[in-house]
Amino acid sequence: PLSSHARMVLKAIAGHEVGTGAVFPSIRGAQPMAQTALGRAIARNQAHFGLEHFTPHDLRRTAATGLARQGTQELVLSKLLNHKVSGATPTYNRHAYQGEKLEALENWGARLAELGVEKAIREIAAKVEWQTDAVWWQRRQARIAGLVANDSPRPASD
Repeated sequence: PLSSHARMVLKAIAGHEVGTGAVFPSIRGAQPMAQTALGRAIARNQAHFGLEHFTPHDLRRTAATGLARQGTQELVLSKLLNHKVSGATPTYNRHAYQGEKLEALENWGARLAELGVEKAIREIAAKVEWQTDAVWWQRRQARIAGLVANDSPRPASD
């Protein structure tokens, strides 16, 4: 499930269309962001942030640890991390834990808000300048809002 905090991030980027149809497009604008893009960006900026060793997986580990500290049950945490639960119980227990996962994510989002993450996201969104045209801008907003599907190819640029 998407927490209100995740929806806020998507809303912050909703107006920035670069023509790929991706929520997180490549900086080149011709395709979605590569799976390795975040790792490369972190590696390039480690010295700037005073980090000796940091990978995108550390974000996952930090969130999991923070969720556990906040009292998230281990089973719910495993479901959030998309880990397979072993044993016979999953054969009989078909509950998806959507409500429990959403509650945990809302609590984690509140913790991130306490740390100032929402303010940082708003500041970054305000500073980003994208070159775009109004038609794609509107399609992007609608797509993220879930109002339309992006099934039409982008016309060739002039």
